Amino acid sequence: MIDDPVYLSIVHSPLLAVAKYFVIVLSIAAVGFIYYLVKNTSWLSFRYLRDLEDTSRFQNYNLHKVSREWMKIIGRLEKGLESEYKLAVIEADSLLNSIYGRLGYGGDSLGDKLKALNKDTCPNLELVAEAHKVRNGIVHDPDYHLALEEARKVIGIYEETMRFLRMI
Repeated sequence: MIDDPVYLSIVHSPLLAVAKYFVIVLSIAAVGFIYYLVKNTSWLSFRYLRDLEDTSRFQNYNLHKVSREWMKIIGRLEKGLESEYKLAVIEADSLLNSIYGRLGYGGDSLGDKLKALNKDTCPNLELVAEAHKVRNGIVHDPDYHLALEEARKVIGIYEETMRFLRMI
């Protein structure tokens, strides 16, 4: 047993007892706050639980990501604004570009990747090339006019290609 008077005075000091209770209360509050964040936010679900769910079902996490992005693109067509139609076409082109990039096709843009594709890897290759030309018109010409029907047609071409690739 320790008989040092300085040690005993510190161990039995009222200040140390208050500090112990303060740390306990602070710890309980921190655990409560963490519990609140986990229950009331989607951060944990988005960050970890979706990966566990995909792993348990043997599904690719990228399918969820692509599906969410695709739903956002489709939602842009419903807004009734030409600027949203244009953005939907640009985002659809970018999404298909990233998909083909993940599949191993080189090139900076979708146009570069289309040169490496054939009918086996993209059955509607000519239509995708035309859709990409529309995207280029939107990006390079500030006065480019895009009607809703044309936007739906272009988005349909991208959708057909992504369905062929089984990404949506």
